[in-house]
Amino acid sequence: SSSSSFFLFILVLRILAMAEGYGGEVGAGCCSSREAHPAPPTNPHAVLLPYPLQGHLTPMLQLAKILAFRGFAITVVNNEFIHSRLISSVQPHWLSSIRLVAIPDGLGAAESRVHLYSNRERILATENQAGPFAELLEKFRHESHPVTCIISDSLLCWTQDVADKLGIPRVVLWTSSVVGFLPFFHMRQLVSRGYLPIKAKDSSSLDKEENYVTDIPGFPSNFKISDLPSYIQVEDLTDFFWQHGLRAMDMLPRAACLIFNSFEELEGRSIDATRRNIPVFAIGPLLASAYVGTPEKLGVSFWKEDDTCLGWLDMQSPSSVLYISFGSLAIQSTEKVEELALGIEASNLPFLWVIRPNTLKGKTSAFLPDGFLCRTAGRGRVISWAPQHSVLSHSSVGGFLTHC
Repeated sequence: SSSSSFFLFILVLRILAMAEGYGGEVGAGCCSSREAHPAPPTNPHAVLLPYPLQGHLTPMLQLAKILAFRGFAITVVNNEFIHSRLISSVQPHWLSSIRLVAIPDGLGAAESRVHLYSNRERILATENQAGPFAELLEKFRHESHPVTCIISDSLLCWTQDVADKLGIPRVVLWTSSVVGFLPFFHMRQLVSRGYLPIKAKDSSSLDKEENYVTDIPGFPSNFKISDLPSYIQVEDLTDFFWQHGLRAMDMLPRAACLIFNSFEELEGRSIDATRRNIPVFAIGPLLASAYVGTPEKLGVSFWKEDDTCLGWLDMQSPSSVLYISFGSLAIQSTEKVEELALGIEASNLPFLWVIRPNTLKGKTSAFLPDGFLCRTAGRGRVISWAPQHSVLSHSSVGGFLTHC
């Protein structure tokens, strides 16, 4: 959109101002001699640190590609597991403008990153990276092109402590919708106004009109307590995930700015509600092809993509297909998958449904309702993983059902 292009331009100017004010020194006060650290070249150096999940990694890599196209020197830092997958899938010529670096995550070599990276373990594993990440930035201090800013995922709140310690501005990226950000942004207000902690886990009671969230800035008028993200629907405010989300939000005012993978024309009201204590830029959707003018891929897939689904989509009517995918790591119960399958069947809509090999202990069609694949064979397809960017941009896809 035109607003996204404008805000991207403003963001670039802001980062350039960081470079000018920074004077080429990483870690203010670490060295008294400016000559020991030559001033950076005209193009600023941004170090990007994604959260190690597919839906967080992809928009960060798209942002990396966009900034590299605009002359930035880019370093993308991942744990060793993600790094190895990225190296094997990235197009080689992009490595001339985007440097990929791996740091350890503190886990043992025999531990499975795919299965471990869920919930509490995933968060704790990312916090193991704080020391190696700080050491990497210190290493950059001795190079001829020091760091202008850190761009890190909003969930990696510990990067703010590292940035403050080294005197480097941090830019925060929220990768999903702004309306999904608002419940986290207003966590303290939800408590002070009595919506949280919840009084009962009975979902039917949470859907009653008296449990509508009516006085939180930016929330839709029909927003219910049951619509809050599961990490926020807590009965105990000492809950691990609640405390992690609260810490991430409390650190936001210390950041240089907050950027959203959204745009004003789509979520203008919600975006306006976030403009408090920190500059906000909505620069989405983060699709590098829209800025760079090429469909070339820069990304990593946690699973082998089934490209044959694109030929099937070519045979469907425009805007007719419901695409269903619940991310790279979420585990679902048999009951939920069966209930969803019955709903899909009853809808009579054409559908493309991604069911990963490890969605439920390595099973795929075995836990779908009996006869489901036969009854829907003429209008639906179930695959293990999809080339999501290509699917979502396909003319036959009219809807997307996902987890967040």
